[in-house]
Amino acid sequence: MSRVALLCLLLAAAPFAVPRKDPGRIQRMHAEVAARDAFDRTRSRTYDEVNASDHGITEIGLERDEPVGDGPAWLVVIRSDGLMRFSGIRHVERLGLYEGRTTRWQFDALAQFADELGFDELEHTYTGSGLAGSSVFTTVVRDGRRHVVRNDSRAGPPALWAFEQVVEKLVLETRWERLGDLDPDGR
Repeated sequence: MSRVALLCLLLAAAPFAVPRKDPGRIQRMHAEVAARDAFDRTRSRTYDEVNASDHGITEIGLERDEPVGDGPAWLVVIRSDGLMRFSGIRHVERLGLYEGRTTRWQFDALAQFADELGFDELEHTYTGSGLAGSSVFTTVVRDGRRHVVRNDSRAGPPALWAFEQVVEKLVLETRWERLGDLDPDGR
């Protein structure tokens, strides 16, 4: 993944307030750069590439678990038909089972990101020595095969962390309907 693409993803995934002091400032900077530098249209994706759904991915899931302290623990599963299931286990706003929906284009965009990340080729476990923090488990089901990755304390590739952040952003933006409580064991 290019550094520019990663930066764009990080900016899109990070919740931040844009100062209203100088709206359009970055747009003006872009206009200045674009006016002096040549623009290569062939580097932009086509309409068909943007809307591609031939990735073979049918499910994406993410589970966050803070093993020590009072960190959040939750799980989300997103299916290609748009159905999302959320389990709030502890230290989250939504405790219990919830259901929500996403759009097909959002799922496809997330699946394309998994493709560009090379998710199927990632190691199963990333853990750094001496790092303390949360564990994030991410799964992708492609063509009936599940690949699961554990990322402790962001020890994996930065693009994996960015993928996790985009999934979390989708969770935050979803309208959830409560289905009930979790089983006594938290699942």
